[in-house]
Amino acid sequence: MGGDTQEDQEAAAAVHPGARVWREQLTKARYIATYRAALHILMRNWESGGKPFTLSNGALALEGVKRSAKWRALQDLEQLGLITIERRKRKSPRITALHTTASPGSACLTDG
Repeated sequence: MGGDTQEDQEAAAAVHPGARVWREQLTKARYIATYRAALHILMRNWESGGKPFTLSNGALALEGVKRSAKWRALQDLEQLGLITIERRKRKSPRITALHTTASPGSACLTDG
């Protein structure tokens, strides 16, 4: 009931190798909003079958991430190499999650 053991981490990576990449990169995140956005993005990525999706301000507001924090978080995730952002004038950005092959019914990016 303590922390994750190396064995637990290796088992999670065996289920989905991308989980290790996201986990390692998120340790370098600079903002709490980055973690909240990452969780939302991973879920949306899973729901969309790994296809790019639009990310509205309202969607992240429900996660407690304000508009200005949304852009800081997205830039942080992009710099960490976890997402790409298609910036569109006066429209919500289109997000592509990297290091995932998630689709509905496939293994999740969690350890257990």
